[in-house]
Amino acid sequence: MKQKGSNLKLVLILTILGLLVLILGSQLPSYTRLALVFLILPTLFVFLKNGNHIDKKKLLVTCFLAIIATIIWDNIAIEFKVWDFPMESVIGWLFGAPIEEYFFAFWIVAMSVGIYTSLHKKRTVINVPHFKIVPLIMLVAVLQILVLYSLIFHNPESYIKWLLVFAIIPSFFYIFRKGEKISYPKLILTASIMGLITIPYDYIFMSHSWYHYDTAIIGRIVGVPIDDILFSFFTSITIIGFYTSVPHNHPFTGKWLDKDI
Repeated sequence: MKQKGSNLKLVLILTILGLLVLILGSQLPSYTRLALVFLILPTLFVFLKNGNHIDKKKLLVTCFLAIIATIIWDNIAIEFKVWDFPMESVIGWLFGAPIEEYFFAFWIVAMSVGIYTSLHKKRTVINVPHFKIVPLIMLVAVLQILVLYSLIFHNPESYIKWLLVFAIIPSFFYIFRKGEKISYPKLILTASIMGLITIPYDYIFMSHSWYHYDTAIIGRIVGVPIDDILFSFFTSITIIGFYTSVPHNHPFTGKWLDKDI
């Protein structure tokens, strides 16, 4: 009961902060204002709430890699005209990506892991074929190279092809890897939730914060690119796969300095 009470207080505080930002932050760039309310505050809730089962250190490692992926993703997307950001909608740029996009990287990791770890483990068992790591890595790499080769010579602005390289194909590695400890029902449910969340988020954000080139996407649902929904679905699978693969122990010392996780 104490945990529920603490979490309700945290939700109330963050909601009030969000309303204050929306009311008082009218002078902020549109993406900045929306990122503060819809990205940073939910991320803080995941990090600060009581009674969760998230390994904060593993979460931070995953966030760090998500930041690197964000830099690569955004630079490619902007260069090849997959998506872009109006200069007036962001507060600034860092390594070729809007600063707000780094908030997005933390958000998608925190939400994916937060939802996955908060779900009760399903009794349903989904049997999928599993493969040894080395052959699976080789297969994934070959598929990525083939798609990259296709991108170089045909339709380099294709969102779905870049998504195949960076999210869809890598997600197969975590689904079919031998020894994987992922709960598949929870994984599918989490990925589906993240895909559905994308629809209202994009609907709210895209009007003033960023835009997609029509030539880069495969279609839209209520104005939201289908590619973005697939991005959230498969990226969340990759995030959860990586998070569950990070060892609990420190990679160099064999133990974490702080065991309270």
